Formats: sequence, C-alpha cells, structure tokens
Amino acid sequence: MSFATDLFNDVDRKDAALFANYLADDAVFRFANADEVVGKDNIETTLGAFYDSIKALSHDRQGLWEVDDSTVVWSDVTYTRFDDSQVTVPVVTIIRRNDDGLIVDYRIFMDAAPLFA
Repeated sequence: MSFATDLFNDVDRKDAALFANYLADDAVFRFANADEVVGKDNIETTLGAFYDSIKALSHDRQGLWEVDDSTVVWSDVTYTRFDDSQVTVPVVTIIRRNDDGLIVDYRIFMDAAPLFA
C-alpha cells in the first residue's frame, strides 16, 4: 500500500496515538480554520479530543497526488455523530514529509460547519 492509503486507513481508526507515529516531533497540524497545533504531543492531544467528539469517520478518496515530499488527498469524508446521524463533506488534505518520511506539516481544508451543526 501507499503512504496515503496506510495513513488514512489509520486515521479512520480514530487512534490519535497511532496517528502520532507518522509525525515528526516539530510537526504542524491545522484542521479547517482552527489555529495551528505545533508539536507531536500537542497534535496527539488535540486530535484525541476531536476523535472523542465523533463516533466514527470514513475517508472515501477521490484523488491522490504525490510530488517529492508532498501529498495532496481529496476525499469525501463521512463523519458519524454519537446519535448515529451522518454528514459527508469534501476535504482536501495537504501533507509534507521530511527526509525520514515523517509528517512535518498536515493541513485539512474543509468547511467544518456541517459537522458541528
């Protein structure tokens, strides 16, 4: 499997510690229009809190582009709330990795309003 396939399979497991294994210590993470989160441990904590706010998520990849150290993934992401209602939104994720293959920059571009409506 490819890096992106493995990564998003793990993201859909809702395991922040597992996601943190992909990160460099000084990684930067940004979800939608929220503030940047800097540092592997801070990202793990922030992502864990987000995972705790939803029942499940699932990425249906629509496109994948990889150039050198950068990966762009276009997905339709379905979020399941605790009341079992679902919302699907288009998402673009841009990822940059260092020479060791660890993520140094992870940015999720989406309109998060439908998720929290």
